Amino acid sequence: MTLAVRNTVLILGAILSFAALVAFGIAGSSLLADGSDELRSIAGSFLSWHLLEWSVEPEEAIYSLIAAGLLALISFVALSAAARLFRRVNSAEIYFLAIFLLACCAEMLRIAIPLAQIQGLPIAFPVLVTRAVIFARIVGSLSIFAASIYAAGADYPRIGTISAILVALGFVVTYFMPIDNSRIAASFLFETDRQAQLDLILGFLSIGSIVNFTIGWYRGHRDQSVALVLAAAATVLGREIVIHLASPGMLASGLILVGAGVAGIIFVNRSYYLWT
Repeated sequence: MTLAVRNTVLILGAILSFAALVAFGIAGSSLLADGSDELRSIAGSFLSWHLLEWSVEPEEAIYSLIAAGLLALISFVALSAAARLFRRVNSAEIYFLAIFLLACCAEMLRIAIPLAQIQGLPIAFPVLVTRAVIFARIVGSLSIFAASIYAAGADYPRIGTISAILVALGFVVTYFMPIDNSRIAASFLFETDRQAQLDLILGFLSIGSIVNFTIGWYRGHRDQSVALVLAAAATVLGREIVIHLASPGMLASGLILVGAGVAGIIFVNRSYYLWT
């Protein structure tokens, strides 16, 4: 994959993310202004994560949906900054970080599920949206994991091949993931019949990413690698909080971690490539 192709992918991704953000803002404003009571009635009353399940108030479910939009906004700003700052940098690490950010933007698709139920659309549509969000989460986790491998010192030039493999893996896992359309969580997503396995996959990739960035620090692969490790840890931990929890305090903490973490990764790499 040439640098021009990578830049085209990132620019198109940023354009699509911006269009989706505008749609999210319009749809969210409409729901909160005209159908907030109906939105509360649609919201699920539970969340689950790693075999734990707990009750969630309808207001917290709405906070979770708002946090998904804010996560997408943070990711869009960071994606746009990365596309601008690193447009002449041929770095697989930066490219896969950008794909991770693009996948985070897909969280705002969750707003389509309450809209579909209010409009009385067939159940197949919200199930498809659920699969799309799960697919984005898997590809995003695989992408930040791939970025961490390059941060640890990997030097494999076939970025296009790796990208295709990550997308294929995400598709296969999502395709064979059974969806329980009788249970909607407070995240406005349907539960899967293998939710624990999905959480395990995402958790493993998140921990593995932090470990790989730590290995890169230990090997001295980057100057300021301590900051890079901390930023990467903040990014993956923050995203996990935002997509799995719903309390306002935890959501705010997760968004702050993602924002600070992504900014840290961009600034450290910008400093590195500026002087090399």
